[in-house]
Amino acid sequence: IAAGQKYSVYIMVIADGTVSTSNALSDPSEMFTIPNPIQTTALTAKLDASGKLQVDFKKAVNETSIDAYRVLFVEKSQMKDFNLQKAAEAAGKEDTKATIKPTNKDISTLIDIPTKDVSGKDITADTEYAVYVYSVPTKDVKKASSAQSATPLSLPSKTLILKTGTPAPTTP
Repeated sequence: IAAGQKYSVYIMVIADGTVSTSNALSDPSEMFTIPNPIQTTALTAKLDASGKLQVDFKKAVNETSIDAYRVLFVEKSQMKDFNLQKAAEAAGKEDTKATIKPTNKDISTLIDIPTKDVSGKDITADTEYAVYVYSVPTKDVKKASSAQSATPLSLPSKTLILKTGTPAPTTP
């Protein structure tokens, strides 16, 4: 049984062979999905009126093994190669602008520009990005499984483009 998969439940009655000699199977239950306890959902990202990136998402079902949420920016051209390992590596780099502590509430945050993408480059105007959220595990939790059912990496947001005229990223 894996999180994120659809299931139905049946009830089977087994005959004892003396009082009843016929087995019976119920009709299926309604389909349901087991939620991934460490993955965020409903991720959206957009530019707000002040030129900051507004990122909203529903918190993980169980935050007890999550140290932080890390917002990751991935260029559209890199999305096909972006995976859990690359997300964990990028999340391991310090970025206080894109790191959010769990609050047991859904998250809505504004992220100042400039900030870095997963390659360590400043995000730039006229470049298309997708946003992901990586649930950073606590130190006492073993490295998260790469199985799809246990991934701490969200699905990507719709892509967005920082338009020219957005406050330009600067590198000190």
